[in-house]
Amino acid sequence: RRTLSNSPLNQPLAMAPCRVMVCGAGFAGLTFRLAMQRLGVGCDVFDLAPALARADTDEGIVLPSNATKILSDLGMSHTLRGATKLETWDIFGSDDKRIGGADLAAVSAEGDFLSLRSTELIKALLKECSRDASGAAIRMAAGVVGIEVNAAEGVNVNFKGGSLPPRSYDVVVGADGVGSKVRELGWGAVGQGHNAGIVSARFPGWGAWS
Repeated sequence: RRTLSNSPLNQPLAMAPCRVMVCGAGFAGLTFRLAMQRLGVGCDVFDLAPALARADTDEGIVLPSNATKILSDLGMSHTLRGATKLETWDIFGSDDKRIGGADLAAVSAEGDFLSLRSTELIKALLKECSRDASGAAIRMAAGVVGIEVNAAEGVNVNFKGGSLPPRSYDVVVGADGVGSKVRELGWGAVGQGHNAGIVSARFPGWGAWS
């Protein structure tokens, strides 16, 4: 019997049916779903936003070498071929003087650092996820407002404004960003309880990739 930790991403797992939910349909959430899909595990994805890949949220993103390797392993090499290869990263202070940086070509042992549009990657991930034959859903405008662990039923999930009826899962994954609702519901808001040591730091200037 294989486990998630030692199986290639393109081989289905021999395991009992597992109800998996991901909160967050961004890069992390869709990539997690695709990885589970490659392993033969259905995974429902829910997101508070009304839609994905919107023009008003499109921006350039940088994929470090570990990210490009993961996407390649998941069969996304065709998307990466259209990306721009990056070779240098320069960090500038608020006075526009260079204060640091890195030679990306020298540190990219796992693969290249690449840049592409965020909507391009989201659309490519959605296309791959649409090949799922398990019937797992991707639902928008469905924010999570309540999570309760029940020994008999698993994890009970409630959605904002009654947009969906409550659902039960064996596993709930929080992939909903730095302001994660799943983290807040499970462990408290940032700065409280288990998250008391989490602090935010302001970047001292700006960075340029080329």
